Amino acid sequence: MASVDDEKKIHKIRAHSRLLVAMGDCAVAGNVPSMRNPIGPEAILNRAYMENASAQQQIPCVVVPQLLRVVRPVHEFVKVDVFLPGCPPSADTFHAALIALVTGAPLDVPALTRFGA
Repeated sequence: MASVDDEKKIHKIRAHSRLLVAMGDCAVAGNVPSMRNPIGPEAILNRAYMENASAQQQIPCVVVPQLLRVVRPVHEFVKVDVFLPGCPPSADTFHAALIALVTGAPLDVPALTRFGA
């Protein structure tokens, strides 16, 4: 979760979902988006919209949502039931997870974690 909008959306999704699946390393662990954590959102926005802009140097406030101070994985905001790691998760991981979820079979994908089972 990198922005205030992301946080609002995941709370709404969780409230309307019986089962929540975090798909991909960004959702599972923060991955690439969390690389900005040591730098901070202000420095990122300044670099992108002020230092590297040749015209109309300004930080957008309508199109770009407000960034959270720290990027964090989904499970730090809401309860996640199933994690599908990978960047992106492999086709085999998706297939095994979908078959298990549809049939009610146990999730036995290597490196796949299910909480609350």
